[in-house]
Amino acid sequence: MPGQPSFFLRSIAVITACAAFSACASGSLQMKVAPDLATSTPTPVTGRSPEGWTREFQFANSRVRLPQSPLVWNATSSISTPRLPSNTELHVALDRASVQFELLSASQAVVTTANCLAQGRFAGVTETRGRVTDTTDINLPGFPRVNCDFVGTQKGTLSLRVTDYVSQRDAGDAELNGHPWSIRSVNSLQSQSGGFPIARLGYEILADGKVLAAVETWNVGKVWISPIAGPTQQEEISVIAAALLQYTSLLGMQDT
Repeated sequence: MPGQPSFFLRSIAVITACAAFSACASGSLQMKVAPDLATSTPTPVTGRSPEGWTREFQFANSRVRLPQSPLVWNATSSISTPRLPSNTELHVALDRASVQFELLSASQAVVTTANCLAQGRFAGVTETRGRVTDTTDINLPGFPRVNCDFVGTQKGTLSLRVTDYVSQRDAGDAELNGHPWSIRSVNSLQSQSGGFPIARLGYEILADGKVLAAVETWNVGKVWISPIAGPTQQEEISVIAAALLQYTSLLGMQDT
């Protein structure tokens, strides 16, 4: 919808949650980490901007590069119904953003290429009273969501969608070279005594029900990888973590 913010701006901003905690000013906030990762030291993400997209960033032994900027577009269609007053319009909008990124080896060779598509879909009612126009948007169930395809050394797919829009809880799965993974969002802070959802702070990556990795996607980012994860699992985790970091960047973008 030209002139209107895309769905990427409709998620609850983490900065709003930060305002409720004095620790935010000191930068000490961290998402809650599963007990399975208690002995894992987080690796900071370097080169990544906490807002918008970044051409290249790195974490652990993985370097991620975007060959081109993400594409963001949207479309809106009006729905006619005789039950609505003449000054009221019902519409459905679809927001999309696509991004391609590459994972590089130590020699800077491209080992895996990913193509991801993030989507948001919502319904809205616009009511006009003289010079005043009021629009109410309702996010449709299952959105926003992201789907990724991977080719190269790591071949497979990733699918993630919101399960509760208000609390920003996401869930999904990935499969790389025939190995299944589960993904679920982390919506609480390490300093919280309870599990009340604050915002979409990051994700846990699971295999066979065990949390083998986590990625903090808000702010610049961090990645935890369990010491019990084997070399093949670590490579697959890197692909999934890179996709989740890119998805969160898309959520923070606005269409121009």
